[in-house]
Amino acid sequence: MSSLVASSHTLILSHPTPKLLLTHRPLFSLSQGSRWHIDLQPWAGPAQSLDEEASRFLRYISTTQIACDHMSADSLATDSSSAKQPWSVCLDDRFGLAHQIRNKQCRLYSLGLGSDDTQFEVSMANNGCEVHRFDPSVKSAHILENQRLWYHRLSIDWRDPHPAVAALKPHSNTRKLGTILNEFGHHKVLPDTWLGEWKLAEVEKKTISVYGLVYKELWPARGHLRVNAVGVKSQEVEEEGKRKIDVLKADLESAEWKVLENLILEDVLEQIGQLVFEIHLHWPGFEVSGSDSSVVRFWYSLLKELELNDFRLFHSYKDLSKPQLFLKKDMFNASSCYTLGWVNTRWK
Repeated sequence: MSSLVASSHTLILSHPTPKLLLTHRPLFSLSQGSRWHIDLQPWAGPAQSLDEEASRFLRYISTTQIACDHMSADSLATDSSSAKQPWSVCLDDRFGLAHQIRNKQCRLYSLGLGSDDTQFEVSMANNGCEVHRFDPSVKSAHILENQRLWYHRLSIDWRDPHPAVAALKPHSNTRKLGTILNEFGHHKVLPDTWLGEWKLAEVEKKTISVYGLVYKELWPARGHLRVNAVGVKSQEVEEEGKRKIDVLKADLESAEWKVLENLILEDVLEQIGQLVFEIHLHWPGFEVSGSDSSVVRFWYSLLKELELNDFRLFHSYKDLSKPQLFLKKDMFNASSCYTLGWVNTRWK
């Protein structure tokens, strides 16, 4: 039987793995036009030097490309937004996020690695967003902290587990973001995309519905039900063209470069309205290699891909509390950590 463990503020859900005879069609597949690598931008200068690349890159991340007059969720209630806040969203009416929040139709994904600072997530939830916080350090698989704030014991990677590893560890807590979108039913529905038609040989009678998630036990019956591999789905199947992630916040401690590359290559970006993430510059990052100048060129090329996908930089925050290092060097008056805010100008 499924179990619900409740306290005054927290609801923890757990359920056993039911005995099912399941058949399904895949939820997600790469389109024929998908790429295997990003297109590198030309070198910043003829010398292909670190000085040239660093100068171009730091100038790029420090220069906003679009003006945003209203920032941060707090400004919805107080109109006291501050450009100095590291985690900020753009609430100008032309991009529609403020409208989504007021109508309780906003969805935020927060990707983290054990951070105790959830002020941004709590603020967005209090203002009307459905917030999903992904953190591998969470004690239970899914925790409902309040009506709109979920914690999931999952970490976002730039690759799914190898099939051989997945077979040995079927409950692995590492996924690509595109896989998470499919499993949670938050992916974009295309005309020829199967949502996953699970044929149940047995379906139990009781259904436990909690905001954002649906947990089902089995009863003797036959039928078809749209569910997913982990028993998690949205309140309703998403209709074609509806916004999927209004805000994606990411603090991945140097995994951001490879995760961002994956979002670009698998065309997940179009399902994101605003992208707010930390970048770490004190070392190349996980699985990023090459000379210092080629590393910075790769970083720059990734961010240019955002621009090519109609994202514009509306916010840049230089963290002076972090070591002032750039690829392990005290150079260029650079911090080792910046927070960047990008808005998808296609979303109106």
